[in-house]
Amino acid sequence: MLLVILFIVILLLLFGSIIFYYNYIARYHRIRLYGKLTRRFPLPKQFVPVLNLDESLLKAMEMQLLQLLIHRHLPVVVCCGDSITQGMISTNYVERLQDHFKEQYHFINSGINGNLAYNLYKRLWHDCIEFRPDYITILIGTNDVNSQKNEKMNEQYVKIQQLPQKPDKAFFKKNLGKMIVKLKRQTKAKIAIFSLPLLGEDLDSPMNQMAADYSEIIRHYAVKYGLFYLPLNELQNRFLKLIENRRPTAYMKKNILKIFSLMIRRSFDKIAEINGYYLSYDGIHATTLGAIMIEELASHFIKSKGEQADYDYHQLVDTIIHRIFDAPEFSTEIRLAEAGS
Repeated sequence: MLLVILFIVILLLLFGSIIFYYNYIARYHRIRLYGKLTRRFPLPKQFVPVLNLDESLLKAMEMQLLQLLIHRHLPVVVCCGDSITQGMISTNYVERLQDHFKEQYHFINSGINGNLAYNLYKRLWHDCIEFRPDYITILIGTNDVNSQKNEKMNEQYVKIQQLPQKPDKAFFKKNLGKMIVKLKRQTKAKIAIFSLPLLGEDLDSPMNQMAADYSEIIRHYAVKYGLFYLPLNELQNRFLKLIENRRPTAYMKKNILKIFSLMIRRSFDKIAEINGYYLSYDGIHATTLGAIMIEELASHFIKSKGEQADYDYHQLVDTIIHRIFDAPEFSTEIRLAEAGS
């Protein structure tokens, strides 16, 4: 029994070390390498720096990185957010966007697990502004909502994310406002902001009522500052309402099942199926279908070049819903759910 406990502790420490390295050490190396290259090889003022994080850790790739810095002049899209954006424990919608647009744009993933709006605001310069983006997408606030689940959860977020106070709606609103103002002042980018994804798939749950309230704050700021509003919350609500006889599923209260499922290498979609979800596998982190919804919204923003003339987000929701229901890889599964669940 003692050996089993020791093995589990070692495994958790190893997992924690990997997360720490990916979040902090790798980011330091990326910035250091960019500084070294640009000092030795001055770049034109109009140049947009782009780096692939994994490549920047390999010394053998430095010359290839230099060629990338000098010759690549693609428009840059920075995707800011939390774990849903980072894509380590979620289907990676940023990778899907890069695959979709191929060599037309260069996408930079600036998501970090567990971040609240406060954390994203504090790291805006190094993880967004320094890349001189042409487009920015913001998907943040899920952890702000999740922190309100109970007092214990609230205290955990304060400790783990090193927050200056207990998070609440006013704290989210203040930091989101500061974030938008900073991006508007220090970049020339077109900016889009998502409403929040669902937390679990019980549309009447207190957590999803809160997600809707926070999404209304986001929509208000989008209107106030002229941002491109991407209605993720509305899209997911509409989708689930169209599936008849669906069993409302709250998000998991414990993470042990998620960790165990990952350890035995089940796909996120398979875990979602086991737990009765469509859009996430644990009530928060995206399945393929959940990631496709985010990808569709972001693609619309990029293809429209950030122009909002005649933009009707209700119509966009309808268009994406029809596209999903018509897709061969999802239509059979969804119709089966409608017919027999």
